[in-house]
Amino acid sequence: MQQYVNYLIIDLHNAKKNVPAETKPGEGYEAFEEHMMALENSPDIRLSDLFGISEEVFPPTEKLSELQLEQLNQAILDMWRAFNIETDYPEDVPANLLYPALVAQFSKEMHYWPGWQMGIELCNFEPDKCPFGIEHCTCKGYFQDDSNNPNS
Repeated sequence: MQQYVNYLIIDLHNAKKNVPAETKPGEGYEAFEEHMMALENSPDIRLSDLFGISEEVFPPTEKLSELQLEQLNQAILDMWRAFNIETDYPEDVPANLLYPALVAQFSKEMHYWPGWQMGIELCNFEPDKCPFGIEHCTCKGYFQDDSNNPNS
């Protein structure tokens, strides 16, 4: 499996070459307005199409060692950064929980603007349905019952 993981990491590294060129507006307010409208009206794109890597190429979590999971997680996140895509996740989340959450994003669509900072939200803001489990949920404190708090 390590040989396949190594090839997949190379593919993820090579996908950085697929970053679309940033378009710049012309001179003046009207050109800027046209440019912004074109970006806003551009269609969403499936992330696997944007990256040139399908989610089907990723092995199931249970087939990977802890080290392989960490290697793939890092390679995915590095590739996303090349596309100016960032994501937040709990610092203490185990690699075997982060990996499927990252891979699941490849089948989703995004309104991608080349050259702009984009974000992928892994949290659904429902602690009971946290993809990382309630023990790793970083938003659970925000949604606790405040009915006994005299300041709420």
